[in-house]
Amino acid sequence: MPSTISSKGQITVPKAVRDALGLKSGDAVEFVVRDGQALLRPAKAWTIDDAAGCLREFAHQGSDIRHGHKEALAAAMRAEDHAKRKKGRR
Repeated sequence: MPSTISSKGQITVPKAVRDALGLKSGDAVEFVVRDGQALLRPAKAWTIDDAAGCLREFAHQGSDIRHGHKEALAAAMRAEDHAKRKKGRR
């Protein structure tokens, strides 16, 4: 389905796509670029398990675990806050 990019870089997601993905006004989405194409999907809300997975990744890579822990925890808290605000709008 075609859509046009505005001068501000915004697009309108066609209603059929919003309905198929269960998207509502204010929902977060993410774009994934692969092989010269962009995929639009609902943004995944992070869980505490995701944050723990980030910590394992940092530890595995030999990164400073304290630095990784702070960033992963901050990301998880932002995601949970976003999910709560989103849930309150429905």
